[in-house]
Parts: sequence; structure tokens; C-alpha cells
Amino acid sequence: MPMDMDENKKNYQLTCLFRPSLGKEELESTVQQIKDWLEKEQGFLSTQKSLQTNFIRQNLSYPIEKQEEAFCWHLDFSLPIQAINKLYEYLALNKNIIRHLITIKKEARVKPGKEVSAPDKIFDLSIIDKIEPMTTAQPLPGQKTSAPSKPKETGPEPKIQEEELDKKLAEILNQ
Repeated sequence: MPMDMDENKKNYQLTCLFRPSLGKEELESTVQQIKDWLEKEQGFLSTQKSLQTNFIRQNLSYPIEKQEEAFCWHLDFSLPIQAINKLYEYLALNKNIIRHLITIKKEARVKPGKEVSAPDKIFDLSIIDKIEPMTTAQPLPGQKTSAPSKPKETGPEPKIQEEELDKKLAEILNQ
């Protein structure tokens, strides 16, 4: 069943953050409940990758419901437009999910007659010959230009006579 089969369905991606205290069985059970709910609402799981349950334990950038870590999980699916609000409610009521995000997944479209297969066909590589390296840094618009600072000049170091070095060395060794 193709993802674009129904006009009243859209392609979505669901990302859920689960509580870190859940065990593997509880995680898999919750995911299976979500998949069953989607199928009950005439949803369609889009890829084999979506059918796998790979949980990634992540440190959160900020605490969510006093949790510093969470299990992250993604699912690609299609669902009738009318059922998306029900899905939000269903996920909000699930106590194992601390945060969820549903985004509309847009498919990449290629114009008919254009073949795009290799990176060199996407970019015009002939321009590389025209690129010249910058020799000096240019100031940004509105930025004050300052005169380049000159390195400190130091005079020649005074030369020490060999005899003086020998005397000092003898002093040090005799002590």
C-alpha cells in the first residue's frame, strides 16, 4: 500500500520520549499499543525501519517532568487527517511518554525529465576553477578598520664571552 494512496491521508513522523525508568518489555508494550491504535484508525506504517523498535537512551538538554534522560523512538506512518487530533490526545494520556512530536513528512520531489543520481550532477563543479583564495581578511560592513599591529622589535642579544661562561660553569660545579 503506497503512502500517497488516499488523498485524505498525510505522511507523518512521530518522535516519542519515554521515561528512563521503563524496562524493555514496558517500552515494547507501549510502542505496540501505539502501532495498534494507528492501525485501528486506518493508519499505515510506512517502512520496515518503522516496524523495528530501536530505543536510543539520550541525555536531555533540559529536564522534562523532572527527568534528565529519556528513551527516544521514531515512527514513520500515514494517517487520515481527521484522526491526527485523536492521536495527540492518545499520546498525551499515555503516562509512559514524557514528550512527543508529530511532524508532517514531505516527500522529496524531482521534476520529470531531470535525472539526479550523483553529487556532481547536483552541483556545477566547473565553478571550482574560478574560486580564488582570499589573501587578506576584508572587514565586515560597518566594522572599524585598524592599522595592523607591528611585531615588537627586540635588539640583538648581548653576546657572552666564552671565558665568562667557563668561569660561571666552574663556580656552579664547585659549589
